Amino acid sequence: MYLLDSPNLGNWPILKVEKVENFEDITNRITDPNFLNSRTLLVSENVQVPPDGYVPASTVNISRIANGLAITGQSEGKSALVLPFEYSKCYVITDNSSTGKTEIFRANLMWFGIVFTKKLDIRIEMKFGLLPSFHCREDDIGDLVNLGVTQSSLLDLILKKGGSSDSISGTG
Repeated sequence: MYLLDSPNLGNWPILKVEKVENFEDITNRITDPNFLNSRTLLVSENVQVPPDGYVPASTVNISRIANGLAITGQSEGKSALVLPFEYSKCYVITDNSSTGKTEIFRANLMWFGIVFTKKLDIRIEMKFGLLPSFHCREDDIGDLVNLGVTQSSLLDLILKKGGSSDSISGTG
């Protein structure tokens, strides 16, 4: 068991949004010792940022449901979250929020990004298989390819962060 100082439980207040064009931009940012993962949202697609920035969510609750998660939250305005779950186009989103459209997107390369206004009430369920969305994993891979992610670039990132090539190849 590990005790983490400040784990991401969906409660990190995103204060800064940076547009990144490719995998190299992302890795340069996340490996920078001054990068504040708990405060910065890296996006490769267009996410509308309010003129005054995002406000921290006052509450966020995440619970497991069959095949997915229920996520609720509240804020005083427009808020952004980076959740510690892999983003995938295989998720089907049910949005029960009453205060506008919830935006879902890839954040910080692989995490689940959400932007909502005042009230968040969504269900995300993984729908993968022959029906209804058998192409979603291909779409996920396509996203990564479009960002310039390759096997060697991932290995370079792991080694840059202090990992070993043995842990990747399974020999260690």
